[in-house]
Amino acid sequence: MHIVSCLFRWQWIVWCCCGGVLMAAPARARAQPLSLAQCLALAAEQSPQTLRNRQALERSQLRLLAGRAPFAPRLNLNLTLPRYVDRRQLLANEALSTRVRDESTDLQYLGNLELSQRVRSLGRFILSSQTQFTDFSSNRQVPYRDYAGDLVLGYSQNLFAQAPEEVALAGAELDMAGARLNYGRSQLELEARVTQTYYGLVRAQSQLEIDRQSLERAKVSLDLARRKVEVGFLDETEALRLEVDMLQAEASYNRTQNDIERARDQLREVLGVDWDQPLEVEGLVGEGFQKYPVSMSKAVSVGLSRRLDLQAARLDEEGQRLTLRQVRSQNGPSATLNATVGLRGQGDQLSDVHQRLERNQWSMNIQVNAPLIDGGERRSLVRQQELALEQTQTEQEVLRQNIVLQIREAVNNLRVAEREIELRQAALAVAERTYAREQQRFELGLSKSQDILTAQGQLTVARNSALEAPIAHYLQIENLRQATMADLNDRVEAAGD
Repeated sequence: MHIVSCLFRWQWIVWCCCGGVLMAAPARARAQPLSLAQCLALAAEQSPQTLRNRQALERSQLRLLAGRAPFAPRLNLNLTLPRYVDRRQLLANEALSTRVRDESTDLQYLGNLELSQRVRSLGRFILSSQTQFTDFSSNRQVPYRDYAGDLVLGYSQNLFAQAPEEVALAGAELDMAGARLNYGRSQLELEARVTQTYYGLVRAQSQLEIDRQSLERAKVSLDLARRKVEVGFLDETEALRLEVDMLQAEASYNRTQNDIERARDQLREVLGVDWDQPLEVEGLVGEGFQKYPVSMSKAVSVGLSRRLDLQAARLDEEGQRLTLRQVRSQNGPSATLNATVGLRGQGDQLSDVHQRLERNQWSMNIQVNAPLIDGGERRSLVRQQELALEQTQTEQEVLRQNIVLQIREAVNNLRVAEREIELRQAALAVAERTYAREQQRFELGLSKSQDILTAQGQLTVARNSALEAPIAHYLQIENLRQATMADLNDRVEAAGD
């Protein structure tokens, strides 16, 4: 008996521990509900789209770095350690009508240090220093050792057009500016996607509560109908009709549960979280409804000044202008200015190099290249690029008109959404009173099952509409933000247009 009692005692302890674990597991698995702001912050930090946007921006930054490289100081060192030449040859001597043997050795050490710097719009400056040591011996000449050093300052500049390096840098700067705009646009698109997915899950969760209430009402009506059938106050077909309605409400409840899981997975994918991570969002409870007196004229003005796609179109126009200048310079006359100033020191000793340093050269030339007859190739290429520029300007104006249309439509839709909230709330109040009245009439036997079913259907529709109205309002606010790419406070005035 003692053993049996011990076994029961241990069994009771194990069951208590297991029960505690089972009760604690849902508490650990249940996640803290996330607000929309938290979801937006999470998506901006780790979503796949954010990672792709950052990678694209980094590539443009590297291209800009490569474009700036020619304008950074460059220092090159070239060494020849050593160069040795040993000659053995017979040379003809016309004066003596014979040949003489020439033997010589030439040992040289060469070093060249070059510092270059390209300055934007000014040209390229080069400072080079060359040192040379020569040890020469020959059977026909006097052997010698010679130290020499050259210091040369050079300058070159394109006179009629920009240098290719400057054109490449300007293109890289435009590309970087466009990449920043694309990054901002992509992040705004991500914000819109997160907002839509977030409220999709909120809608599904709220819909589940509506379906639960509809199912409870259907069960109450069915129970009442069955009791009436038992006492003979109601025909059995009336109860069957209510039973079908209850089964439909139960099926709708189950479908909504599946919709919640689907919406939750979609939000996980947008946020970039693991598929098995618990995810809950805050509902609409406690969120107040606020009207925004949006000014149409101010919204259009702010939108035209902040729309990133319009700014990108302006960058495209600048890029086309840059390409036009490049085409004109490549196919037109060109001129390059080159100038050098050199100093040289030379002697038998190494110290003679800097003590005897003197100017040994000064040169300047302008190289001009002008195509005279090209069969109209230059004119054709230039005109093609001019048409491309005009087409970009036309597309920019079309985009501007579309932006104005989008903003006006977004403002009007927001105003309609605000009015819809009040209308749907009033319709919900009427549907609730109607259902309460029909429920009371059905209990008293003054109405049929079809009347209560109609009232239930109208109440469900009213609840769905009342749920959809605030969600549509929040989505229209986000739609206006996407249309203007500005905060709502920047689009609000004391009185709207």
